[in-house]
Amino acid sequence: MTHAALECVEQFGVDGHASDLFDTLSSLCHCKEGWIRLNSVSAHHRAGALRLLRLDPDMAQRADIEEAVGGWRALELEVAAAEAGLVLTAMRTFDAWDATEKGRAVAAQPLFTLERLSDAPPLPLSRLDQRASLSRLPLEGVRILDLTRILAGPVGGRTLAGYGADVMLINAPYLPNIDAIAETSRGKLSAHVDLRASAGRETLHQLLKDTHVLIQGYRAGGSPS
Repeated sequence: MTHAALECVEQFGVDGHASDLFDTLSSLCHCKEGWIRLNSVSAHHRAGALRLLRLDPDMAQRADIEEAVGGWRALELEVAAAEAGLVLTAMRTFDAWDATEKGRAVAAQPLFTLERLSDAPPLPLSRLDQRASLSRLPLEGVRILDLTRILAGPVGGRTLAGYGADVMLINAPYLPNIDAIAETSRGKLSAHVDLRASAGRETLHQLLKDTHVLIQGYRAGGSPS
């Protein structure tokens, strides 16, 4: 209970500096018609959104953003952003969302699905000795590879590490990251692997042979991130 409470009120910093998870662009903005939700967790999302609004990413202030967004209709800005590969969404009522093609597609999906990707022999898990179980964490001996880097996936991996799992975060300097990775990586091992090179891909394949769980994110459309 103490750990859960601290997760709700903590402030994490590195070298005395606590980064904001969202900057001023990540917010609701009033358009000429409707409202838009802007997202700029990643630096390239922020820069792309400002360029779409014809603003200088290095100079734009909050007032500039609000003025630029005010010249758009929310739905038109959403389409323009999607075509540019950006994360901006028009705000809708529940009924309006349910009536969209996307809303109907989501409503037709089950809560979750299980898909068998391949056949492989199961990896045995270490057994907890009943006499020592009170002093051991429940997931000790479980090996997990974490290939996620933003928020939801890394927090999932951090939670599993908190329960005793051996979690290794695989990252690379050429990938976009956010400051929060320092906070979401608590309790994990961390390694860089260059998957653009054959040696890096072979390293990942070797790691997978001894891995019980793989945490992997997906981009919009279902392709692995």
